[in-house]
Amino acid sequence: MEKKLLLALFILIGSLQFIIGQEATVSYSNYIESVEEYINRNDLTRKEARGIFKNVKNLALQNDPDALCMLGVLHKDGVGTPLNFNKARKYFELAHKQGDQKAAYSLGYLYLKVLGNIEQDYTKALKWFSVSDYPMAKHWIAKMHYLGLGIPQNEEKAIALLKENSSYNSRAFLWDIENRKEKEEIAISSSEFQLDTLEVTVNNRVNHISQPNATRSIPPDVVTGKWEGLLIEMDWSGDKIMRSIPVSFAIGKLQDGFGTLDTQIKIDSISTSGEALWNNGTLTFLDSKIKIEKQYTDHLDYPMLDYDLLSLSFEEQLIGETTYLLGKLESQIIQWSEPAPPMVLVLTKGEPELSAEILEALADQEDHFVKVYPNPFVTDLLVYYELEKEAKVTISIYDYYGQTGTKTYPQGYQKAGKQVFSLNNLSLKVGLHVVKITVDDTSYSKIVVKK
Repeated sequence: MEKKLLLALFILIGSLQFIIGQEATVSYSNYIESVEEYINRNDLTRKEARGIFKNVKNLALQNDPDALCMLGVLHKDGVGTPLNFNKARKYFELAHKQGDQKAAYSLGYLYLKVLGNIEQDYTKALKWFSVSDYPMAKHWIAKMHYLGLGIPQNEEKAIALLKENSSYNSRAFLWDIENRKEKEEIAISSSEFQLDTLEVTVNNRVNHISQPNATRSIPPDVVTGKWEGLLIEMDWSGDKIMRSIPVSFAIGKLQDGFGTLDTQIKIDSISTSGEALWNNGTLTFLDSKIKIEKQYTDHLDYPMLDYDLLSLSFEEQLIGETTYLLGKLESQIIQWSEPAPPMVLVLTKGEPELSAEILEALADQEDHFVKVYPNPFVTDLLVYYELEKEAKVTISIYDYYGQTGTKTYPQGYQKAGKQVFSLNNLSLKVGLHVVKITVDDTSYSKIVVKK
């Protein structure tokens, strides 16, 4: 009841702005701040979300910078409106032109972390952070200098910027740097290679491990058994190795006709177990969550993050007399409701001995054809892919078990290049579903999770 009254108050305040104009006792900015706190509770009904979106849009039509920025947030998060990152970017840019500092920061964040169908671009991220006075924008400029994200690493400059910034995050990050220096030197266990050597060897291509497509697959019995190796965490561009963590992985045999098997993964000293589905060279985890310690933290209450493991796409490589499994891990950081940075598992049975040869093998892999955002999803799902040439395309989504309730979306002939399709207001039952894209006579699929 209290929540309903609060929402009614928000809508009433917005309506008063149009009725009494400058005489309103509550400012747009206070209203938008209240809306932000309200939607962050993440328990809105669809009706409530639509009401908030309509009211914020009405305020944005008057070119109020706070409302324009919030309209971008609502499009980015799909609150009261379908997910649309192009519209989010548009409203952030409009808000920035009206002087909103958080909007410029929000644009930088989109380019930094590869959200939705926005392509990762450190140069654009730094550009937008640099034109914003928002404290978190300054904080991220410092982090980019410290970690060498898209720019040469400069610890001295980073520390100076952190000391100048008044935000809690900068103070926490500075404390963590000063008290955990040993984290800067991380060796690859059971290997002669340090991270800088690995970075050169991989030659900026470690992010191209694939989800096997219609023309390539490995049987499930290849991956069963106990494996040891490393979890290699990349930066958001997938071009730079940030750290490696010891990992062990046990995969059971198939249990039923749906390809269900048991898994247990241990990252550093923390393990999780659960069921997963095997489909065309990819494990899709049904419910596997695990804590991973942050390399550096900018919030002292969160030295570790909770990861929802989504899928692990394998390639098998025989190098010398040793069989390696190379896996691209997709996961979501639960606290932020965002995809985690690219992660690669390098696994072998027995003690791993990583060499330049195995790392060169990473460079030969292809990327996923079908990409989705977000995963898991609630009602809206963005599907994006890239065509090498003009082709006839059909997109469909159906229940994984029994392939029931198929929804088909013919796209006709599409030109070569990057394509985005939005599946909105999907009324699907909770569980696993398959997104399938048929390009001429070839089909590609991706398992997604409906929350």
